[in-house]
Amino acid sequence: MAGAASLLDKIPILRINDDVIITKRGDWGVGFKLDLREIFSLSQEDFEALNIFFNNVFDRMPEFSVMHKQDWFTKKKFKPNNKRGDSILGKHSDFKFIEREHVNHECYIFFIKTTKNVKTRSYSTNLFNSSIVPADSINERAFNNFYSDIASIEGMFKANTEYFSRVERLTSKDYYNSETDMGLLSRYFTLSRTREMVDIDFRNGMMVGNKHCCFHSIDSLKQFPENIDLVKNNNEGGKANMKALFSFAHPVALALKFNHIYNQYVFKDNFKETIREKELQKNKLSNFSAVSSTNDINYKRMKEFLDASQHGSIPVRFHANVLTFSDSPAELADDAIMVGNGFMEMGIKPRLNKFDSKELYWAGVPGNGSDIPANLTSTLFADQAACFINMETAYSDSNSDFGIRFCERLNGYPLHVDILFEPLKAGVISNRNMIIVGPSGSGKSFLTNTYLSHLFDHGHHMVLVDMGRSYKRLCELNNGIFIDFNESNPPKFNPFFLDDKIGLTDDKIENIKALLFTIWLDEEASKLQDNVMREHIVNYYKIASKNPSLRLCFNTFYEFIKAVYQKKKIDEPNSTEFNHFDYEHFIITTRIYYKEGKYDQLLNSSTKLDYTNNQLVVFEMESIKDNPTLLSIYTIMIIDTYLNKLFRLPGENIMKTLLMEEAWKALMNDKMSSFLLYAVKTVRKYYGQLITVTQDLEDLLGNKFVKQSLVGNSDIKILLDQSKYKAGFVHVKELIGLTDHEASLVQSLNKQPQNGRKYMEFYIKLGTISKVYAVEVSDMEYAAFTTNKDETEVIYRLQNEKGGDLIQALEQFTENKIRKQ
Repeated sequence: MAGAASLLDKIPILRINDDVIITKRGDWGVGFKLDLREIFSLSQEDFEALNIFFNNVFDRMPEFSVMHKQDWFTKKKFKPNNKRGDSILGKHSDFKFIEREHVNHECYIFFIKTTKNVKTRSYSTNLFNSSIVPADSINERAFNNFYSDIASIEGMFKANTEYFSRVERLTSKDYYNSETDMGLLSRYFTLSRTREMVDIDFRNGMMVGNKHCCFHSIDSLKQFPENIDLVKNNNEGGKANMKALFSFAHPVALALKFNHIYNQYVFKDNFKETIREKELQKNKLSNFSAVSSTNDINYKRMKEFLDASQHGSIPVRFHANVLTFSDSPAELADDAIMVGNGFMEMGIKPRLNKFDSKELYWAGVPGNGSDIPANLTSTLFADQAACFINMETAYSDSNSDFGIRFCERLNGYPLHVDILFEPLKAGVISNRNMIIVGPSGSGKSFLTNTYLSHLFDHGHHMVLVDMGRSYKRLCELNNGIFIDFNESNPPKFNPFFLDDKIGLTDDKIENIKALLFTIWLDEEASKLQDNVMREHIVNYYKIASKNPSLRLCFNTFYEFIKAVYQKKKIDEPNSTEFNHFDYEHFIITTRIYYKEGKYDQLLNSSTKLDYTNNQLVVFEMESIKDNPTLLSIYTIMIIDTYLNKLFRLPGENIMKTLLMEEAWKALMNDKMSSFLLYAVKTVRKYYGQLITVTQDLEDLLGNKFVKQSLVGNSDIKILLDQSKYKAGFVHVKELIGLTDHEASLVQSLNKQPQNGRKYMEFYIKLGTISKVYAVEVSDMEYAAFTTNKDETEVIYRLQNEKGGDLIQALEQFTENKIRKQ
């Protein structure tokens, strides 16, 4: 056992100069931190392109160099980030996920320049050797050439931003920071993030501090499969639609849900010397081919290998291993079984390597990858070796302060996901408009309620147009305004109110004019009618400005029009205006909105409701969906409410969302169509967002406006489980613009084993980026979001019993439900 002090003297790193690691062998190493593409986002074509990319990297590497790719997978427990403030639903969500684990992934890649004697080094590491650097490695010209090659390779990675979102060269402080005693080297020598050095013991198994360790390695051609499929197709349970693609290395990378490091080494030697060695081996096998059929088979394989090398294939030496570590020996034994199973899934014959653990551990030191003994490497072609490179990473949290809590689909780990600000800033999307498509029962209300709940907690404003009271409880929990028509107690609007700070604007005149024509005419107003009505509105407000006691509302405007008509009849009985502006018809037709009329409360509210500054306003349309007049009035009020939020609230950082649930079909009149066409193209400038939700496939395919305007101008597209559409899915694929890989992701939704979790998955397309997330909610959130009729009736009954307290009702419902489980 080596004490910490002696370990510092004996580690294989000599020094770190100008971000370059220099080993006691005299090797030079330069490292990078890579951010890979997220799992499930790569298609068959992407994997093939990455294989070619790494093949080109190996080709660019100088002779006698090593690429060591080191992927760290460490268990991480969820800890609340408190980004939702004091939200009661947020607190319940935090409690649900507290301590839930997943595997965090970090990827590093090192390029190491070594010497031609690398293949003849002793099997044992130089841990206890002197630190004399070989003379042939102290060569300034060779170093400069190597540095130039690394710069070229770095450029190759940075040029492929579609596969590597970040390529960051490691600095000296990244390896070891003397101020904090932390860094990648300290982390490797402790297999943790502790600052104190620990003992490393190989005498009875392998121990790093209190961590029990073991290696599984790929170090012999006998372990390799006959054929290597570059892409793994996850088809668990025999489900034909499960086509989520993983890289070939996935079974020993992200698939393993415990602490481990996946090391991949590619050695590039002198091509001519490698071919000369293989020629000698081929001749020996030929001489003894008659003695053994195995020799004959190996001879033919060697001949094929040499023939391929003459046609551009690059021979390299390859080694890979998995280092597993755990505080518990029993847990390590279980993990080791899983590693072996992972290798077998790849077609690899697993090898639990106890004999070479010392050499493998020291070769895993960042920058010391050349210390892998030559007898633990196998000669492959570069494209074959590239198949074993891990090419994907786990989903990660957004760095933005804004985010929605969605879960990644492998482990159900909750993530902080920004789908609005980061993608727009990065140029992935050009607007925040969203369309959500999912058949009945696919989970639309859970998804939209979850999304809207987070929007509210972040201080954003919303106008929701609903059909079915999906957002009633969300509205009540957040003290929103819920507008639901009832004959005995209709909602009270007053579109004639003016904001004292803004006054009468052209937009206000246009809205009132549209409202008046809606309740008066059955056809589109003529240009002359439009001009006269505008003049009356302006004159009405002029009179009101001189008479503070005049209450602005439809009643007083109605009286104003009657007075104008009476005066004109006396003063101008033959006026041509009567030919195109029928005052009597207006007075008779709109009488139902005047005092004691059927809808006298609808446009005459004496209370100035502040729809603009209340964060959440819900228009419930179920009870008026068959009343064209009321629908038209609601249309005007919805437009007026949203435009006020859009233009009067601060421009930056406050999103103003207009969500159109299934109600958009009932509201698709000329006025609303024109407004939505305007909104979908311009709201981005004012931090606005238009969301359209639909469940009927024909609504997408048969409605020209939806198909050409809403879908085409929505850069965020969300699809829920499309299984019910089946044959019609080909049309959805075409309409949304899905590639074959993206379509396979949609078809994979909810096909994974749930492992006791209750969740629903959805596919999201952000510009050209595709992802699958899961929505998983707490029991309290379920109670708040459920649209099941039987459950909502129970909740409202409990609310009545609790004196109208919705929170107590939801808590009681949740408690009862848990008790029954």
